[in-house]
Amino acid sequence: MSLSQVHEEIARLDGYLAGIAASNGCIRNYSANAFLVESVEPEVDLERAITGLYPRRTEFVLGKGERLPRGFGSLERDIQPFLVRELASASSTSLTDLRRYLSFRVLDMLWYVVEVQLGVAQWSATEVWRLESEARPDSPDCVYFCIRLEGMLLVLEFRDDLKWLDAINSGRVDPLLV
Repeated sequence: MSLSQVHEEIARLDGYLAGIAASNGCIRNYSANAFLVESVEPEVDLERAITGLYPRRTEFVLGKGERLPRGFGSLERDIQPFLVRELASASSTSLTDLRRYLSFRVLDMLWYVVEVQLGVAQWSATEVWRLESEARPDSPDCVYFCIRLEGMLLVLEFRDDLKWLDAINSGRVDPLLV
């Protein structure tokens, strides 16, 4: 395993997710990211590992986490509504098909990172968790899907920034202080 290759593949996945989020029609309303949190001890809870990435945002709080019962199988289904949130000219059938295809592609990229590059042979037994940010009036709504690997977390972050952008536009929040 070359950690630099893992970072390269996660950067590729991050760009793929960002491109999908930008294609939703309102480029800044939604965002999606992928990143790796290294040096995570097995006993460290997921909330602490993720909120540690946001040292300046003390109001950032995650709610309860939920382990996905079927791991990657649940992940493939659960990320679908976050990949394409709205599509004005699509029927519900074509929107569902697009979501399924894109989630399949995301899982294909994850498989390559987890099984091929990190060598996790039983990737179907890997723990996958879903965490959501606590609802706050002027903060983005965030959903995280965390894949717990040996000594690290691979995280998919999906953000709905509509409330936060409204707070910035109205002057309630200074984006430079967040």
